[in-house]
Amino acid sequence: MAYFYFKEKRLYKIALDDNEKIKLSTTITVNNAVEKVISEEQFYRIENGTHEYLLDDSNNIVETEKTSSNSELDTVEASAAGTVPSRLGVLYNETNLKLEISDASNFIQYYLNNTEDEQWSTYQSALNSFVVPTSGYPMYTSLVKLLKDQGISALSLLRLP
Repeated sequence: MAYFYFKEKRLYKIALDDNEKIKLSTTITVNNAVEKVISEEQFYRIENGTHEYLLDDSNNIVETEKTSSNSELDTVEASAAGTVPSRLGVLYNETNLKLEISDASNFIQYYLNNTEDEQWSTYQSALNSFVVPTSGYPMYTSLVKLLKDQGISALSLLRLP
């Protein structure tokens, strides 16, 4: 069983299984997060950055597939009306990708400063040793999906306790 946790109707944390749920328990309790049991498919959609999840006014999950298209919907009026579709993450260039990796590593290090966690330590080492491509930009993908496609066991920061 996998889990989504929402804070003020926005996705806040995710857990793949009960072991990860236990690691998140303090954070979830302190932040009064709403728990939703989800499928592994939904879990991997958010982890890979291909979908977005929110809670509606009745606390039901609303799923939106992200798109890479740019269209006339991308206007100020459409944005104000809430009709602009969610966008896939874009890694614009080598510098942007290096910054994404550095930011992720820093978040993980902050967690590891107070906790020993082999899974996150291993992922941080993989991040720090990843050879950043010099071409092929822009990439319409998330950092996690890019790393997984390269054979690295990547983790969404939403899983970070």
